[in-house]
Amino acid sequence: MKPQKYVGKLYMLAESASGYIWNFKLYSGISQPTSGTVLDLLEQLEGFGYQVYMDNYYNSVSLCQTLFEQKVFVCGTLRLVRGAPKDLQQLSKKKQNMKYDEIQARHNDNVIVLLWKDKRIVNMVSTFHDARTILKEVNTKEKGRNGKFHRVMKTIHKPLMVEDYNRHMGGVDHYDQMVQYYPLLRRTYKWTRKFMFYLIQMVIFNSFALYKKMTLLEYMEHIVEKLLTLPKMSGRIWSAHLPCS
Repeated sequence: MKPQKYVGKLYMLAESASGYIWNFKLYSGISQPTSGTVLDLLEQLEGFGYQVYMDNYYNSVSLCQTLFEQKVFVCGTLRLVRGAPKDLQQLSKKKQNMKYDEIQARHNDNVIVLLWKDKRIVNMVSTFHDARTILKEVNTKEKGRNGKFHRVMKTIHKPLMVEDYNRHMGGVDHYDQMVQYYPLLRRTYKWTRKFMFYLIQMVIFNSFALYKKMTLLEYMEHIVEKLLTLPKMSGRIWSAHLPCS
């Protein structure tokens, strides 16, 4: 839903706090289920107990079950037609049957599917949460007797899985935001050139995420300065001493 202007389609797996890109996959036009894409991205992380946050584009109950068996735990939003119990699917269609701040949840041994009525119904799935909630102060609009809306503070029972999802789901978004500040991409007819420029930008950002001793602009300027001061090649191998390899 957030396409880049000059790049192809990339599936990415990012660390949630820094935005460090752990793995990616370039869409090549060959049809593959989204579950297969997720399994490919997580191939080297199986069995370590990592927690993965995904939106409803990727998630399904069967994928959550598969990853649970591989000791990779999932939390995210869910399209209910992808394996949710039939009664929850019917309840979601009849929105008037759920009151504000109401929770409905169903689970098997490993996977829990939860509906929470906020301004709209939020559909969640998780393999490492239950239906526990936390008290949260929110600023909402209410219609008064005079017909005008005014702000009021309310205490709601927010599901813990929704709170965790909102806190940890920003890894790829953080990366996208940072690389837009100083983009390397330029218009070209060769897709390979676009892709290589994008890979260079990804490498620079990943090394910056590990280094973290200056701003991204200062870091990129430092790299450029070092590259400009390299000796000319005369049949010999040369290298640059950058702040972070």
